[in-house]
Amino acid sequence: MRRTLILSGIIVSLFSGAFSEAYEFRGYTWGQSLERTRRRLERRDEIVSYNKESSTLVYSGFFYGEECKVSLLFTPESGELAGIALVWADDTAKDNILADLSRKYGEPLKPGMKARDVEYYLWKSPTDPNDRIALIIDPKAMVLGYYGGDFYEKYRQEAGEE
Repeated sequence: MRRTLILSGIIVSLFSGAFSEAYEFRGYTWGQSLERTRRRLERRDEIVSYNKESSTLVYSGFFYGEECKVSLLFTPESGELAGIALVWADDTAKDNILADLSRKYGEPLKPGMKARDVEYYLWKSPTDPNDRIALIIDPKAMVLGYYGGDFYEKYRQEAGEE
């Protein structure tokens, strides 16, 4: 009986952690604080800038074989991680990203929807139906956005977007 309780506790802990992870993106967790995130990036010697107006920490990264800018979006008032955006100057990494995200999350809900010169792909999180991943490709840039469901809604409310 005791062994069953211990195993049950371990399983619950593992699943609880999976639900809060920001899509396994470098170990970020939805709702983690701005200060904790900044300290973590500084420990890794990431060059970080903070834009108070947009509540974002920005640094350069290398993902899917290409250099990009990484923006971590925080709720303006409470300073909680609500979204992550990777921005590339072109769509060189598009095929690698589509293959990787389709492997991880299944086929996109909106595969290659186009509006004008912009192409959209959208996935839902397998662990939280409110979380979303969006790949947006336009002639000037490609953006891969991870949006933390309830935290992203909180961001929109605090920023006055609703």
